[in-house]
Amino acid sequence: MLFRSDAMAKIVKTGILSGSGNQLMPNKEITRQEAFSLLARIFGITNGGESALEGFADKDEVASWAKGALAAMVEAGYVSGNDGKLNPNDNITRAEFAQVLSNIGCKYVFESGEVSGDFDGNVFIGSNDVTLSGTVKGNVILGDGVDKTVLKDVKVTGDVISRGKDVEFNNAQVDGKLVITGSGEIPEIKTDDNTKLGGVKADKNYSSEKELENVSGNGENVHGKTETPADTKKDTQQVIYGSHHGGGSSSSSSSSSTTAKGTEIDVDGAKYYYSTKASMTVGGKTVTGTQIGDTGVYLYTTAEDKDVYGVANVPYADFYYAELGNEVTETNDIAEVSKSKDKASSLRAEHVYDAVTSATNKKSKKYGTTYTTDGEGTTVYVNGVKTAVKINSKLYAAAKAVAASKVTTANKLAEIADSIETVSVNLPEEYKTYKTVNADGTLTALTAAEGAGEVNAESTTASITSTSPWGNYQIDFANMPSDIDTKTNVLGVVLETSEGQKVALRHSENIYSKKTEIAFVVDDSFTEPHGNVLYGKRFKSLSGKTITKITYLLSNKKNMELKVNLRCAAQVSADSKVTVKSQTKYVLEQGATVTLDTSKLPFKDTAEVTVKMGRRNVLDSSKYSYNASTGVLTIKGNGGTGAGEYTVVFHDPAETTTGHADTKVSFTLESDVAYDDTTKSVSNYADVNVASISAQKNVDKGEQAPAAVTDSKIINANGFVDFSNAAFKGMKAKDSYKVTVTTTGGDSFSFNVTIPEKIYTYATLSYAEYWAGEDIYKPADMTANSDELDTHGEYDKGAFDAVTRATANHGMHRGSYLQDAYVLGENGKEYKLSYWTGSNDAVLTDGSTLTKNTDRSTNTTTLKITKDGKEETTDYVKTELKGIKYVPVSVEADKFHDFCSAYTVYGNGSTLRGGFDENNLKGYEETAYVDSTTNGLKEATQSGSTWSFGARQTGSGSGILDEELQTASAITTTPKEKVGSYGEKIRVDLTGDDYGALGSQMQTVKWTYYGNDSTYSNPVRSYGTKFAADNWMHRIMGIQLGLTDSIRFQLPSGYNGTGYWKITVYALGYEDYSTTFELTAANIAGVSEPMSEEQKTQLTALKDEAKALLDKHGEVSESETAWKALKDHYEEAVALLKNAEATSSEAKELLEELPVLIAAVKPSAPSTTEKNGEATVETAGSNFVAGTYQAKVKVTVDEGGRIVSVVDNGTEPGKSNASFWNTAKSYFNRFTGKTANEIDGIDATSGATVSLNAVKSAVKSALGGGSSVTTLQAPTIEAADLRTEPVFAADEDAAFTVTGEEGSTTYTKEGEDADSSDITTWLPVGEDKAVVVAGPSKDALNININDITNENETPSITEVTLNAVSVEGEKKINDNIEEN
Repeated sequence: MLFRSDAMAKIVKTGILSGSGNQLMPNKEITRQEAFSLLARIFGITNGGESALEGFADKDEVASWAKGALAAMVEAGYVSGNDGKLNPNDNITRAEFAQVLSNIGCKYVFESGEVSGDFDGNVFIGSNDVTLSGTVKGNVILGDGVDKTVLKDVKVTGDVISRGKDVEFNNAQVDGKLVITGSGEIPEIKTDDNTKLGGVKADKNYSSEKELENVSGNGENVHGKTETPADTKKDTQQVIYGSHHGGGSSSSSSSSSTTAKGTEIDVDGAKYYYSTKASMTVGGKTVTGTQIGDTGVYLYTTAEDKDVYGVANVPYADFYYAELGNEVTETNDIAEVSKSKDKASSLRAEHVYDAVTSATNKKSKKYGTTYTTDGEGTTVYVNGVKTAVKINSKLYAAAKAVAASKVTTANKLAEIADSIETVSVNLPEEYKTYKTVNADGTLTALTAAEGAGEVNAESTTASITSTSPWGNYQIDFANMPSDIDTKTNVLGVVLETSEGQKVALRHSENIYSKKTEIAFVVDDSFTEPHGNVLYGKRFKSLSGKTITKITYLLSNKKNMELKVNLRCAAQVSADSKVTVKSQTKYVLEQGATVTLDTSKLPFKDTAEVTVKMGRRNVLDSSKYSYNASTGVLTIKGNGGTGAGEYTVVFHDPAETTTGHADTKVSFTLESDVAYDDTTKSVSNYADVNVASISAQKNVDKGEQAPAAVTDSKIINANGFVDFSNAAFKGMKAKDSYKVTVTTTGGDSFSFNVTIPEKIYTYATLSYAEYWAGEDIYKPADMTANSDELDTHGEYDKGAFDAVTRATANHGMHRGSYLQDAYVLGENGKEYKLSYWTGSNDAVLTDGSTLTKNTDRSTNTTTLKITKDGKEETTDYVKTELKGIKYVPVSVEADKFHDFCSAYTVYGNGSTLRGGFDENNLKGYEETAYVDSTTNGLKEATQSGSTWSFGARQTGSGSGILDEELQTASAITTTPKEKVGSYGEKIRVDLTGDDYGALGSQMQTVKWTYYGNDSTYSNPVRSYGTKFAADNWMHRIMGIQLGLTDSIRFQLPSGYNGTGYWKITVYALGYEDYSTTFELTAANIAGVSEPMSEEQKTQLTALKDEAKALLDKHGEVSESETAWKALKDHYEEAVALLKNAEATSSEAKELLEELPVLIAAVKPSAPSTTEKNGEATVETAGSNFVAGTYQAKVKVTVDEGGRIVSVVDNGTEPGKSNASFWNTAKSYFNRFTGKTANEIDGIDATSGATVSLNAVKSAVKSALGGGSSVTTLQAPTIEAADLRTEPVFAADEDAAFTVTGEEGSTTYTKEGEDADSSDITTWLPVGEDKAVVVAGPSKDALNININDITNENETPSITEVTLNAVSVEGEKKINDNIEEN
């Protein structure tokens, strides 16, 4: 494959890939040692000392060519092996390769441009034209062929490794070297005067200094010795610079000659000088220094050697090297100092004696005998021991010089010496013990100084347990001497077995601040309660062994040795441990069941079982039961247990002699009620038998926590935390509260509630507050009212003040849906409505009930309010609507209680209720759930004691729990003509199948006027509205939206309202519903006309017809919605006919609605005939018609020849004649009740005379002929004896009288599967004949009267079913007759 060969050619050229012999073997899988060697080359990881491989069992399997690279990768901590092996010849997996790359911690840059930041690890640049700045705690690697790299304002703690071309350094500090490697192409290195490099080094591809002449660069700090391969003899200049840590004064200089000025180090008054050149100037004289081992650093002094003491930071591996029995040779010879040799390298392996990684920084920093560094977050690294050391003064100066010269060494000699702040010939006062530092980097075992005291441990005893949260084994001490303090004087602890094996402990991991406990792990990994993962790599061999001696290494006393006999009972093998088969959730007051698999446990039949909840809580045996034969563990409910972490411990009674260590299995029981801190709610809360709830703010350790607040309403009935509760007063974002719920059975559960940045809730806002944040026309005074009555006689012409509705019926009912509705009594009290249970019965927001009683004869209404069994009565004055009931808002958490003091709020989980069922309108009951996505959400902002609200957002959330945002459809928009009956200037009706659902949830409406812009692109002005004053919904006639001529609705100069409009309905739980339309002059209201005499006559007739139906029906119940609607409209008609100022528009509305309601309650429609007719409409005299058109009508007449209705039957008048035809249609109701002979007497003077005369002709045409369909009435059943005596004896007969309409025949049949043989009798027209069924002969009686035909053989099937059933020897008649 070409792309692979090209890639391999490029990487071979760089020297990264060298192959085997003369072969690359491109298709061969790569081994771990090959991969690690490749990565070492790529990332410039120089060869390490092979001693780093000592800790691995398969070190001899590493190929010789790979040992240096692999050792370097181990020393750097990038490779740790697996189970003590490197597996060098195994193929590397993708996961292993990814893990090593992650360990190397590289930032990869593959795009040109500026890259800046603090990088904790290496940075690999793989693109041209990259400028890097910031801090790099690692190496910077420039990929193959990368050109024009700029390192500007950057500090690099490692090397800059370049396989690229040109590199420019600008104000750069590189602690390591610039390493030139790769293909041998000569790069150009540019530096400025502010750049400092630790040196320049070239690999074997550069065979002579000539090739590197450009490397010296331009800056004066980059012209020292360039390290080239061994065959390059000529020296160039060496860069010298460095910082010096303690131990004396220092100075530095650079020179262009082969002689450098020596840098001074003061060692307790003795002067030492060092340089990276053997020849150096000291005090103006040229002297020759002694090379410090193989470091390339030279030391000169005339001072005599002496031993000095100081306090050093010693890594654990070096501190314990001698204590673990490793041989140490004391030597001061600086010639023994080595860059590559490290005798303690095997102890530095990961999870052996490397740094302790702890997530609990406060505790880990309490040990005064350790030194630490901080990691990310709360992580801290305990690196080793702070101990007194003795060191030869010359060796000390040499080690300091190596450190200052930035020479990388495998051992820690230079690092240890560099950590010593001051030295003296005297041991530091607080120390009585010390270690001696040797030239090879080792330290002797701890030595007690003269006069060091001993610790009396005669009465100290030790015991061991294999049940501990801190490790597989825990050793507990009794009577630990007071001289022992792990925080101040314990440098380390060493355990020794009966076989002489020694293992040492580290602080925080094994040595605790509580001096009576130490613990250790033998498992591969173990998680302790703080979340730290512990590894048993160095302790694994202790399983099954006996510890016979414990040695405490102390800073101020001689070592304390305890003789012990502690058997580390053998651990149960991994495949024999107990596992969890299954578990249930913890059910409050019931508990949980866990089934354990103990089938492979060696001591399952003798095991002693204990159960712990959490870290330390050992459960009393009464709180659980365990069946050893089935493995079923039952955690009991009702106190002392609950959801959470459990540990079941299986103890072998023979542990101390021949048995196994304790083994345990842990599991977490989830609760059937669970708190979700995202939604701030508790699941299944309705199933909890709550006795009490408390909340207490969590505080940092050391702070005084406020007292807990107990209140059963901290969580509401639907399981949501109520942040308005006093328990959360003073809360701020990110505060945490512990909430505890206690059940009536004594059980409990707790959880932490994190206070969010914002609280989302519903609130009641006034109209002015709601619209102030919207992009609408805003009057100067948003709350201004008006003393001017509108055309409906109401004060609705103000701005966004409260709405006053004079009607005790409609205003109360419709206002309660989504408005802040109040009823005012004559007693001066306001009663805030929540919802209605019936037309006269309401529930108030405080839980009390309101019952209204209206006397239509006096037009007065009384109110009865009942609360807590007490009643009060007052006369009704008016209904006021002050704003919108449920507006979703967001409030900053720390201001939420101020907000609750100023507004009525409905938090998440609250019940939202309003309205009641009226035909197409339906009352609702929903559960609130507002979040950041809720449609219509407004942001609340506090300024002093006032609040403002931003523009509503368009969101995707419904604001209702577990409901999607709904979309309104199947709605028709109809601009109305001749409007103004309710004070509106413009009116649009929304009708259709879905209008009722949208209307029931409607909160408010926005109107936007576009003038003559038919594209609806450039709005002229938008308007806010108020319910009842502008917006309305009717139970059967649609949503009626208007704009009242008012302070809030003012047209701009030059506009009259005609043109293009858009209305947007905002509704609870709905997407915003918008519709557009055009208005003409006919749709703009003028002065309202009074009700005409003809309208009075028509309305009186309809009123009388309605009264007759109501009188015949009798009392109307709440459940009879059709009858209830007719009754309400009848009462409105009575009131309107009495009103001397009634308007034509008001009458017109009732004239349209009453016929529909009357038809809805009639038992059956009378037999009617539909006939079609048409007539030509054309110019007549001065009455002009544009062209001609056919007036087409459909006329329905009853059996007496009277007209029931006239409707348009597809007339197409054309655009010019449309308004005249619409006017003519509005007079169709004049034909109702007329016969053919009376049609000519209908007045056609209407503003559409020609069209209406044509209608008269078309109606007469229809009555003269046309097709007809006769609808027959249902047969009637008379069973008075059964109605009055619904239960009859089993030996009685059931008698029915069935009557059919004239012109039809009717028959009956008995039983579910009756056929023609079951016909009891034919009932001829006009005959009433009883149908008798013998009672005793039937267990169940089912009589169907059906199948009516007329003389034209057009079926009109009506079925009436009367059922009777036998009950305990009797037959009972079902008193419902169903008409299908």
